[in-house]
Amino acid sequence: MVTSAILFPLFALHILTHAASPLTRRQSPYMTVKTETGLTWCRPYADEMDHELVDFYDSTPINITCWTTTTMPDSKGIVGGSKLWLWAANVTNSEKGGVLAKGVGTAQTTQYGCWISETYLIAGSADLKKDLKSCGQAPQHQVFFPKSNNGFTCHACTDLDKPACQRSWNATGGNTPITPGAAYVGYMSTGCWKDGTKVNGNSTWVKLRDEDCYISPDQPDQKEWHGNPAAKNPSIHGWSLETSPRKTLTVTIGPWAVSLPFYAPPSRSNFTSHHLEMLSWMSSLVFTKGL
Repeated sequence: MVTSAILFPLFALHILTHAASPLTRRQSPYMTVKTETGLTWCRPYADEMDHELVDFYDSTPINITCWTTTTMPDSKGIVGGSKLWLWAANVTNSEKGGVLAKGVGTAQTTQYGCWISETYLIAGSADLKKDLKSCGQAPQHQVFFPKSNNGFTCHACTDLDKPACQRSWNATGGNTPITPGAAYVGYMSTGCWKDGTKVNGNSTWVKLRDEDCYISPDQPDQKEWHGNPAAKNPSIHGWSLETSPRKTLTVTIGPWAVSLPFYAPPSRSNFTSHHLEMLSWMSSLVFTKGL
């Protein structure tokens, strides 16, 4: 009995010490901080390789809600030695009449907001990673640079055996070149990649995010890729989906194609009743006319 009386408390102590989860620091839903004095920027992605959405010309109070680490662990995403980026919720652009900034967020971010580097914030003694929740993995973003000083040449499609794919022009990637009609020489964002005609043994063509065209495999500078690779253009049972984060969703079924307004990475919530009506109409064409 004495042995049992001793063993039970020891067993209970073992359960309590091993089953109890450690106390965690309480996290806030948001934190109000100030931007640094002087010009700082809030961007669409957690890196410095896209146009700023909001310019802060002086120290400005903002609410940050969560954090992530850049997908570009180099000079394109690391600012002042920090990989940490914060989501600034519901900030407005005074230069655009107070319009709410809309960057590319995650499931944990607010609908409106943008990314700002930890380096541009005055947070006092706060530990941003411990005091705020994680935003999750940073949104996919990849940029690349041309091998040629003349920029990129874009093709309408990727199979050079087809006459339509022979059509090409100087790529701008949604930017404005110094000389009208010339190619924009600079970093461009990838939309997706697709198999096409092999060039120097490589069949991977890249579709630009902000221009409806493809870059052949021989044009990018292979040392100037930054960020997480873009996804492959999906094709399932004859349905081909091509997405651009800020432009359109192009759905192709056999010989028919339609472009729908599309402003975010693919998810069920992106599809409105209009989208479903269009897809239903296209499906009726397939079943009525055949592929």
